[in-house]
Amino acid sequence: MDVEHLTFGGPYPGFEVAKSLPPEFDWRKAKALGILIDGDLMAGGGEVDLTEVFDQSAHHPDDTYWFQGIGWLNPAEAASQDGKTFLAMCTPDPAKNDGRPRVFGVRGTEGSLRIWPGPYCGPADVVTLSFQPGQAALMLTADPLNGIPFENLTATGPYPGFNVARPLPNEFDWRTAKSAVLRVTNNDVTTWTRPTDLTPARTESAQHPEDTYWFQGFGWLNSSQVARHDGKDFLTACAQTK
Repeated sequence: MDVEHLTFGGPYPGFEVAKSLPPEFDWRKAKALGILIDGDLMAGGGEVDLTEVFDQSAHHPDDTYWFQGIGWLNPAEAASQDGKTFLAMCTPDPAKNDGRPRVFGVRGTEGSLRIWPGPYCGPADVVTLSFQPGQAALMLTADPLNGIPFENLTATGPYPGFNVARPLPNEFDWRTAKSAVLRVTNNDVTTWTRPTDLTPARTESAQHPEDTYWFQGFGWLNSSQVARHDGKDFLTACAQTK
């Protein structure tokens, strides 16, 4: 799910509310706000003093927002300072970014979308496959009685070794999706891949050997080719950073 704006009280398109705000909640009575984003970058920002927001919003253009310690900025001003004066919540920190994208493999097989996370996954606690646009998502949880290593996945099933916590919509067709993101949780460690364009899987799979998968930015690779790149040029879904 791509997030651009959030309004307290909703609606929250593309999201399910895991824990609601109390019915009597009034943000104007709060002193500060902190946000944690569980996503590709596991982002978290410092607290924002809401007094300025409550007192001064009416005095600033509708396209400006209060940035704690920086001031009121419109999107163009924020973009020009992001990475220089401050880091926005989802802007990668150059000090922590080693330049290796986290990717996974996809291919179309007999009308189905096949997913290869790459090596190293082993038994996974939770696997989530999300599609854009539309925010369709498949969430699988490990079957405690029949857990098996997460080696590959067919988007529409079956899902041996997993229970379906959130199924894809009945009318879902992966061929109408533009991109997909894979999220894997194991032993309380969660990794997110970068979005993968599904166009090559949809249009080129028949032109490539059955043991190859499309890896975003790197092309069609088989297991030995992935092994040569993994950890050097990119990280597969469950590869450990070093």
